[in-house]
Amino acid sequence: NPALAQTLDSTPGQLGGLHLDTLVVPEHRALWLAQVRHWMQLQASDDASPRLELQLQLRPETPARWVEIAAARFRFRDRDALLGVVRDVDERHRHLAELLQYRQRLESLVVERTRKAEEASRVKGAFLANMSHEIRTPLQTVLGLTGLLQREALAPPQARRFTQIDAAARPLLQGL
Repeated sequence: NPALAQTLDSTPGQLGGLHLDTLVVPEHRALWLAQVRHWMQLQASDDASPRLELQLQLRPETPARWVEIAAARFRFRDRDALLGVVRDVDERHRHLAELLQYRQRLESLVVERTRKAEEASRVKGAFLANMSHEIRTPLQTVLGLTGLLQREALAPPQARRFTQIDAAARPLLQGL
């Protein structure tokens, strides 16, 4: 078959006399043989011919190619036989492999960025807790001293200023 020969980067002469079983890569042979048995059990009236995707390879030093095979059982010279159609799907498998790599890369980026965001949030929380403490302590001192000074006899302008200090500092203290 010239199309199969082209798919496997060979010539029809190189494929001559070879059985398809010999072209199936070793890791797909058990699946292939089980599917052939299944196809042989199907009746001509069965609606769907199951398809199988596997890799074919002419020789170990040549690249394996993904193909889709569909077959149907028929009678030929009083014997059961299979008529198969082989379609090159290698490019689709390459695209799927690329998409899988991109997906894995994106997932790892999401994990890394999530980790960084969580760390930044933790650092921010620690910073704000520390700053809250650092600001609250002197602010309480200012309010305490303001309160003590307000108990003394002050001139009205001074009393008004201490009242303004107290009024401005209390909301700050409550916000911390």
